[in-house]
Amino acid sequence: MNPKKLYKLQALSKDLSILYIESNIQLQKQLEKVLNKIFSQVFIASDGLEGINKYKKFTPDIILTDLGLKKKNSFEMIVDILEYNSDTIIIVLSELNDDVIFLQSIDIGISQFLFKPFDIDKLVSNFLKIIMETKKEDMDPLSIYHLENIKKQEVNISFINHFKGIPIQCNGKIDSIENNEITIKLQSSQNTAIVYEKQTIIYLEDLNKYIQVELLFFSKRDQFITLINPKFINFKQRDINYKRINVDKSFKVSLHYHNKVIDVIPIVTSYISIVVFEKSGNEKFKVSDKIDLTLGFEIDGASSLVKEKKFIKIFANGEILRVERYKTGNKVVIKLNVKKAGERTFNNYLQNREMETIQEFKRLIKK
Repeated sequence: MNPKKLYKLQALSKDLSILYIESNIQLQKQLEKVLNKIFSQVFIASDGLEGINKYKKFTPDIILTDLGLKKKNSFEMIVDILEYNSDTIIIVLSELNDDVIFLQSIDIGISQFLFKPFDIDKLVSNFLKIIMETKKEDMDPLSIYHLENIKKQEVNISFINHFKGIPIQCNGKIDSIENNEITIKLQSSQNTAIVYEKQTIIYLEDLNKYIQVELLFFSKRDQFITLINPKFINFKQRDINYKRINVDKSFKVSLHYHNKVIDVIPIVTSYISIVVFEKSGNEKFKVSDKIDLTLGFEIDGASSLVKEKKFIKIFANGEILRVERYKTGNKVVIKLNVKKAGERTFNNYLQNREMETIQEFKRLIKK
């Protein structure tokens, strides 16, 4: 198996799911192992009826199916699936026979035909071709145009990332651009941050614009990063004095809102804002509403001789800035105003947490 093609396919398919419908159980188990290395979710069915039921239940992005199916024949199943969602990618994996020749002669929306006995390299190449075609829809031609001009001029550009709230930024040059793929070579710290975030933001100083690109894969051997799907975004660099830091496990938050106490999961915080997750999704938060908060966290004890942590509670009030659906609940962004009695303690926590995060990042670079 070509490892470069496999890595590329894995990167492109990391958020995609597939339903594999195969009546030959031995072949099904063999290919299922390969598919699990590529896709985020793999669903299995053994006949046409199970195939259409699992499709409607899980709505996978890709269908890989044999033609010799029972209970519901393959043609009927494919038509039903395409009627349910005409954008579904369907790949037929079967022996060359009259049914295949018939399906090839009509246009019902099948993306690809592969023939048994299948070859893993050919299967990977075909998956790659199909998924690359769908990914081209995400490509912004204008951003590619500007990046190609920068490549020709060999101009240094800024790459912006964050590691748990800590900004990581360096200058670098584009090594190559081919279709939708941009290859760069940067400092190891920036490479580490890009791999961690699975993306980076490129700042075009002359235009004062930002381009977001997704990580395709990172070659540890030669330290090249390959990026894909550039697109212009609205981006505002954070004030370095108010870094948003990922909290540690000790950090607890309770909201006092509409005469209720709501325990939430803190995500990131700074001296002036906090982002929390309310997992039930039942609370009706409104933008601009005032809110009171209790923040609890561990800090170093008073004695420098004994390494112990002390749990502290401080109080704050704020204003709801933004509410958005997140997973099964609500992500709430709150403007934060820590009450004077807790200002120093909270500031110490943020500084210590920043240092811990920097040390964690340094350890990650060395791996």
